[in-house]
Amino acid sequence: MRSTFPQLPEDYTIRRLQLNDRDRLTLRLIPNNPQHLLSRLPINLPVKTILTLFKIRDGVVFTLFVTIVLTGALSPAIAFSIVSDISINVPWVWVCVWVGIGWLILLGSSIRFFLTSDDDWHQFCWVVEYQEQFVAYGVLRPYHHYSILEFLHVHHKWARKGIGSALVKTLTQNAVAPIYVESAIRVVGFYKRLGFRKIKFKELPRDVQQHFNFRGAATLLVYEGIQND
Repeated sequence: MRSTFPQLPEDYTIRRLQLNDRDRLTLRLIPNNPQHLLSRLPINLPVKTILTLFKIRDGVVFTLFVTIVLTGALSPAIAFSIVSDISINVPWVWVCVWVGIGWLILLGSSIRFFLTSDDDWHQFCWVVEYQEQFVAYGVLRPYHHYSILEFLHVHHKWARKGIGSALVKTLTQNAVAPIYVESAIRVVGFYKRLGFRKIKFKELPRDVQQHFNFRGAATLLVYEGIQND
């Protein structure tokens, strides 16, 4: 399903993400055209292989991130043991071996997780397309009697062109109201201009509250199907 809004610049379209490898790759490369990537590869790899390589990369990056965090967390304890002259009777070579084995197990588990994880949110994703590139996307997940706007992203090169507003209007028109969103404070005004209003956590229905357990400094808003002029 495609739709074009007056607010969008010419030649831009809004449509549902198709659940195929080409669309998945285009979404990963936002806003770049995947054809450019394919043309630069020394071997004409299938798109599915490229997606698999992306997932392996994600597993490696996640493992490195966890390693850095654990190193930072354990460094005070290591420094304290050195200052306190606490003797460790285990040879350093064995310590290195066990650390290496642990890192490899973590790496393997991370890669396996990313390879087998199901991107179920793709079926609820809408994209803004321009010249075979995705410049924005939004994910609105429907539930029995309400919906949650989970993601909304417009590439910074295409910001302030009305693309985000048109995309949100498309999502709200194709979803069950009320629609809830957890917004950063700096974009609350953006949602309010599109008909959303602020709502307190305690005002949410009990089954909706479970989606917003980690609110932090974000603001909750709701769209009830009535646009503010």
